Amino acid sequence: MTEAEEGLVVQEMPWIEGSDNDAEIKRLNHRIIHESISLEEEKQLIKEIKTLEKTRPKVSSNAAKRAKMQDTVVERDAIQDQVKIIGDGIDGVKKERQGVRSKIKVLDDEMKVVDGEIALLQEDLNAATARKDKAYKSLTELRKLRDLANASFHQNRIVLNKARELNGSRF
Repeated sequence: MTEAEEGLVVQEMPWIEGSDNDAEIKRLNHRIIHESISLEEEKQLIKEIKTLEKTRPKVSSNAAKRAKMQDTVVERDAIQDQVKIIGDGIDGVKKERQGVRSKIKVLDDEMKVVDGEIALLQEDLNAATARKDKAYKSLTELRKLRDLANASFHQNRIVLNKARELNGSRF
């Protein structure tokens, strides 16, 4: 029997796996030994037994492949669960980031208002400083004018004090 025919037999009997294959061979042998069947049917059963015996390695191989595939499916499911958890985490981080961004925007807006108020206060301070400087300059000018106006008085007073001093020292 060719491999293609063996594959067909295995495909025709997909329910037979590993120990099921052995059980089926035993069942067919039991039937041949204990039942009264025609020669043609016996030949057919022997042919099936031989086919099952030939396909035993493939069935074992297929069972191993199925087990490996099942392990792979379990691993894939575990990875998918991890990806989902990570995705949920990313969604949470995105929501947090959006919240932080909105708070930053509110704070930026408030900062712009405060900066505007600071600029207005700075303008007021500059204007007040200019008025103070102007007043100080005016005060300095007025003092100079006063000192010029009073200069002759002070000179006269100095002369008068010296005269009193000289007059007082003679007596």
